Amino acid sequence: MLNGLVRLMEDCDGSERPKGVAQRRRMWESMSPAQQRELSDMVGLARDGRERLLSMYAHPYIHALRTESRIGTTLNPFFLISLAGACGDDSMSKRVRFEATSIFDLAQMLVWVENRRGESRYTVGEDMASLIDFFTGSLFEDKSRTSVRVFTYHDPADHFRVREVGVDKSLQGHPPNHVLEHLLSCRTFGGGRLVFLDHRPKGLFETALKMLKQFRAGKKAWHRISDRRGIKLIVPTVEDVHTLMETLGTLMPVFNGRFIPGQSNITGNGTVRMSKSNSHSSPMFKAAKCELWYRDRVFEVLIATFQDHFSSLYATDKVNHELYRLDQALDIYLPRLCPARVYGVDWKSEKVREPLLSQVCERLLWRFRHAGQS
Repeated sequence: MLNGLVRLMEDCDGSERPKGVAQRRRMWESMSPAQQRELSDMVGLARDGRERLLSMYAHPYIHALRTESRIGTTLNPFFLISLAGACGDDSMSKRVRFEATSIFDLAQMLVWVENRRGESRYTVGEDMASLIDFFTGSLFEDKSRTSVRVFTYHDPADHFRVREVGVDKSLQGHPPNHVLEHLLSCRTFGGGRLVFLDHRPKGLFETALKMLKQFRAGKKAWHRISDRRGIKLIVPTVEDVHTLMETLGTLMPVFNGRFIPGQSNITGNGTVRMSKSNSHSSPMFKAAKCELWYRDRVFEVLIATFQDHFSSLYATDKVNHELYRLDQALDIYLPRLCPARVYGVDWKSEKVREPLLSQVCERLLWRFRHAGQS
């Protein structure tokens, strides 16, 4: 079912396709009332996810790319099917057909993810809570949190990447407006070593986008999303990264789990990507990507140092996660959700890409300046 659905989505270009409309109508008519209500809920999630993506990474075009008003307000999948069958050769008719079809298909995909065994939002949330509870009782040394002041010096000559870190001690010899202070609520492990835990579950819309990315890349198991349940563990030093990996490798088998070290460039010189298959990832983003199994669930665990973590938040090059996401949006997601043949925005053009890159960089600089004033 999913293969056919994604192929339908790939064929969608706003052209009149009576067979495709009829196929979607049969899908709708074969559903139970409960399934129809669920699809209706997912129409709203699909549309909101699209709007959120536009707001984050294509804001200058948001009015030109916003869904047509009937599509932007309805939660009725059958009405979308009706609009998908609208006749007309003008650009607006083509756009309405594309948007109605695209939102309907995305909603169907979200339903598929939500109903896949063990992958509903509720189950993912319960699994995340279970692992964090396990860490609290078995990995961390006590149940109290430790408030830690972390100071980071950001080098303006090198895209504001972090060049020096101070833990509970201020940094000297740097311009004050290039040093940030962060208050972290840390745990301890391995004899008092600090670790900050950041939960990173992937939502339904983001899961669907990654599936489309993997489908287009020709990945065989493209529907499998390894980071649906994501945890990031952040420690002060590279030595702490290795100690934490060794600790997890020893701990997990005791509780019938597994810890599998994966790709890592944590000790690299910035020339090798953490994930060799991900062309959008910057070699300068350093982390160890590991796999952890607990109670028959698989979690992606990223382990990084304070230095690399804060660079990923404040740097103004592709080390920054937002610029990484922008790259993905421009290359994969926006051309699929807002294709040039329908909207006239050429996502490959530097005239489009450069201002969007500058806008995100300005937002990052504003964030940096604001953090420096706090």
